[in-house]
Amino acid sequence: MKYTFEIEETLMRQVTIEGDTLDEALRELYSQYEGQEIVLDSSDFLGGQLSLIPEKSSLCSIEKWGEPLDKEGIAVIIDRW
Repeated sequence: MKYTFEIEETLMRQVTIEGDTLDEALRELYSQYEGQEIVLDSSDFLGGQLSLIPEKSSLCSIEKWGEPLDKEGIAVIIDRW
């Protein structure tokens, strides 16, 4: 059988930007980010999640907090790290 998994990773970095106003600091932040002066990489890894994506023909029961879900394609979280 084939199974489809979704891997989601979260990267996070705190950056300090100086500016006379919040608007000015935000513009500078966007400028640096869009200019690739700020690039998140593996050293910014915060965590991840591994989920199983059920097939439309799957007969497995999907529950969230004990309540069955009728929706197709809802991911089942396997692990978080």
